[in-house]
Amino acid sequence: MVFDPKNGLEAAATYQIVMNIVVAPEASTADRVLGVWSMDDTVQLPYGVVEFADARINRDPAAASGIGEPRFMSSAGFTLMDGTDELRDLIELDTDPLSLLFRLKGDGESRITAGCTLRIFLWPLTVWNIHTSCIAQCFPHSGHQCGLIQTCLGES
Repeated sequence: MVFDPKNGLEAAATYQIVMNIVVAPEASTADRVLGVWSMDDTVQLPYGVVEFADARINRDPAAASGIGEPRFMSSAGFTLMDGTDELRDLIELDTDPLSLLFRLKGDGESRITAGCTLRIFLWPLTVWNIHTSCIAQCFPHSGHQCGLIQTCLGES
């Protein structure tokens, strides 16, 4: 990334760069998966590195889901709702406490069954302040029942 002069970035401010990357299944927390260089003027000093840091994953990667393992339906398996039963591509999180309402559908070949762990990744991967504790509720579809939700944990 090269930022234009007078781009609005301020001195002594903290900024975050968020990336979505894929790592090899054999990667571990000891491996450097990304190197980040903060450089000086790219014209006058094209090789002038000001800062350098390694990026590492904070836990070993999990294997991808396969046939027979629980997963969402590929089309409309996870749908955001706005509280009025309207489907939305984008919703504004302006309530306190913040809450997300969504509809889930399991894949017919790889059903989501009792005891499954559901991981929901918020996208785009921007700055999310996820608390470690949360409350989850189930509102059953007509003719169905909700099972017991044993835990709800936030990870970030």
